[in-house]
Amino acid sequence: MSGHLLATTNPEAAAEIQPDAPRPRLPGVGQTVVYHMRRGHGRNGRTSFPALVQGHGERDTLMLTVIIDAGDMVDEQFVEQIGLGKDDGHCWEWPEGVRPLAERLDEPAGLRSKVNEIESQISELYTCVLGDFDIPKISLISILQDFENRLRAIKQENNDLRVAAGPAPKTKAKSKKK
Repeated sequence: MSGHLLATTNPEAAAEIQPDAPRPRLPGVGQTVVYHMRRGHGRNGRTSFPALVQGHGERDTLMLTVIIDAGDMVDEQFVEQIGLGKDDGHCWEWPEGVRPLAERLDEPAGLRSKVNEIESQISELYTCVLGDFDIPKISLISILQDFENRLRAIKQENNDLRVAAGPAPKTKAKSKKK
């Protein structure tokens, strides 16, 4: 609520009515994430392993089954998302190039509204070009091309008739009498 009058006159009251910060989007159960082990732990020189989400814990944490090797799995609980101050391990992150499922689920609604907007614009274009007429069965360009061809044919017929009739008789200019 920056810029609100209450923030300038009574900062404590303004702080109390601030909306809660949005919660981070957590992966759903069964999704794969990358788990980073605690410092000093690891296998074969690796500290990052794929993990399956088994559930959600308190304070936006995850319960994970970490896949270290074939037949070697470890359950980890209360795993927080990687971020500032969490460089000691025991954290998770999204795999590279993968967006959270919740973000992808939001897209169809956004795409649908965009499609509706484009369909509305197309309808406006039809009205602008065709007016109250129905949409023709052939393209508008084909209609215009046919029209131009007919005009050329009429012009050619007109020229042919003029040539066949011969030169037009010359008329004398009438002088004006005063």
